[in-house]
Amino acid sequence: MLAQDYLNTAPFTAGLILFPGSLLGAAIAPYAGRLLDKRGALLPLTIANTSMFLGCWLFYFGMPILSAGTMVLIYIFLRVGFNFGFGNTLSDASKQVSLEEKADINSLFNTFQQYVGSLGTSVLSAVISAIQLQGDSTLGMLTARGSQIDFILLAVLVGTGLLTVFICQHLKRKNASISSFKE
Repeated sequence: MLAQDYLNTAPFTAGLILFPGSLLGAAIAPYAGRLLDKRGALLPLTIANTSMFLGCWLFYFGMPILSAGTMVLIYIFLRVGFNFGFGNTLSDASKQVSLEEKADINSLFNTFQQYVGSLGTSVLSAVISAIQLQGDSTLGMLTARGSQIDFILLAVLVGTGLLTVFICQHLKRKNASISSFKE
């Protein structure tokens, strides 16, 4: 919607803008998994949330100079962040359940990904539509304004995720020091 309404691109071009980020995100997933295996969850989840957080703010602040090229580059931040986080979160969750439940975890994650994606798309589209109904500017400018609100909402959610990663790491260290103290 942003590429089509604000940048006046054709639907095909708007789809192509997402293509490099999706490709790079898919290519980086195995590296993210190896990083999880070697260094634990903290680094890949920090990279994931930081990348998505930066991507949201780059979209927000970069709106006045946004072009198809800058949109490709910023979307790469979002996609790499997502791929760093989703696969590693799924892998870590699989370690927390019995062998019989592993297939259920995979199904659960993929189902929730689809539901959250649908819900997120609906909410973010509703925000843009509400701004567009104001009608005090061009459709492209109203779409940009609504998208900026969306990127703030997404940055808050991702920031919460990043904070959660650090809180979990702090609690993990605290519990480890308490366990070693008791021994």
